[in-house]
Amino acid sequence: GVDGLLNEIRHITAPQTQHGHKAVLEMLDISSSGLDDTNAAKLFEVLTRLQVASKRVMVSGNGLSDAAMTALSGYLWHSPEPLWELGLADNKVTDKGVEELLRCLYNHPNHPPRLPVAPGTSGPAFPLRLDVRNNLVEDPEGLIRKIESAGAQGSVQLIATPGDGPAPPPMEGGRPLPYLWVFLPRFLEQRRAPRDSDSKRDRGSRHERGKEKEKEAAKEKSSKDVKDKKSSKEKSKHDKKDKDKDREREKERSPAKDKEREKEKAKDKDKKKDKGKEKDKGSRTKDKDRDDKREREKAEKLAAEKLAQEQAGAG
Repeated sequence: GVDGLLNEIRHITAPQTQHGHKAVLEMLDISSSGLDDTNAAKLFEVLTRLQVASKRVMVSGNGLSDAAMTALSGYLWHSPEPLWELGLADNKVTDKGVEELLRCLYNHPNHPPRLPVAPGTSGPAFPLRLDVRNNLVEDPEGLIRKIESAGAQGSVQLIATPGDGPAPPPMEGGRPLPYLWVFLPRFLEQRRAPRDSDSKRDRGSRHERGKEKEKEAAKEKSSKDVKDKKSSKEKSKHDKKDKDKDREREKERSPAKDKEREKEKAKDKDKKKDKGKEKDKGSRTKDKDRDDKREREKAEKLAAEKLAQEQAGAG
């Protein structure tokens, strides 16, 4: 983290400060380290307090915004050493952040930087290399014109190239130097920042897509309902056919059943007749037996009376 980095910087610069020298780093490279605006502000604030300068500051690929550029400008302004190179590619810096950095460098007493020579003499000056490609600068060419027009004639030189170079050659001493001299390789290569209109279009597009999805869902549901209804009708029709078939089969079976019932009724009727005949036959038999008995009794009575008369005549 930032605290660990600061402890390492203290350890590296300790020998310089112990001997009364200025603490200067050849390069502070924290590119693509996940450094955010808050930690960047903390880092540059502590470096300013420790009076630690750096010839090259590389913070590309961290997603830093204009807020981090404000903290960086404060650090550069208080640095006793001129900055040679600043790497800011692949961040989220806008026109405002770049302009703030350039104004800081324009007013810095030790800019532009110079090549090292013998102590007490000034070497050739050269432009600071500022790599700010692939950020959110909306109008890089317009920004260059704006900065150049703000200074006096020849006081601002911003050299933007389509490729990585070549950089302008150093300028020998004795010639008047511009207050702001910056080499901007591939400065015109910028990302387009999302605008409100784009966001509205995106929201509108999402809304339209949502409507289309709803329509598709409703269409699918309607199609499903039609299929279900059709299936229900087919099932109802099939059930009706089955019922009709059952009724037909029932009708076919009905005459046979009627015949069977008629046969059963005829059998029952015949049985009843037979029972009646047997009953009549039994009744007639009983009447005959009774009549026969009466005839025998009558004959026996007449025989007895005749015998009695004969006995009386004989006496």
